[in-house]
Amino acid sequence: MFSARTGISNHTDWLEGAIELVTLVDGPPRLGTPWKHIAVTVEKTYVSSNVSNAFEPNRKFGGKSGKSFTAQVTFVLEPARVKC
Repeated sequence: MFSARTGISNHTDWLEGAIELVTLVDGPPRLGTPWKHIAVTVEKTYVSSNVSNAFEPNRKFGGKSGKSFTAQVTFVLEPARVKC
């Protein structure tokens, strides 16, 4: 599950409006990994530069976008709790 959420190219599977996300370095995402995000709305196509600013293997992944819009997204994965 963690690799599905952190795999930059997988973001188009669940991120509304995203048409392409491109990792700008080789290897799996880690702290400092940069990527380009291309999204489309009804009115415009947006291209933003992003960088991973939160990373804990198998637990947390986050990134901040800069131009053309600013956003912070962080995913935290926790074990499911089972009721008996």
